Amino acid sequence: MKFLNSIVGYFVGEDSKKRQMGLGAGLVCSMAYMMDYISLDMYEALMPFVIIWTGAAFSSRLSKLQNAVKASK
Repeated sequence: MKFLNSIVGYFVGEDSKKRQMGLGAGLVCSMAYMMDYISLDMYEALMPFVIIWTGAAFSSRLSKLQNAVKASK
C-alpha cells in the first residue's frame, strides 16, 4: 500500500505543480483531439482520468486549507 501511495503522490497532492500538470494534461488531450492526433473514442477514454486527476489535486489542496483553518481556531 505504501508503494501505491508513493506512486500516486507524484501526480496528486497539495503541490500547485500537480494541479498544473492535470490542467496541462487536459489541454494536451484536447489539443491532440482538435488536431486529429487522437480519435474521439480515445479522447473520451482519457478525459475522465484527467478530470479525476485534476479534481483530486484540487481536493487535496482544499483539504489542506480546511485543516489549516481548523488548526487556527
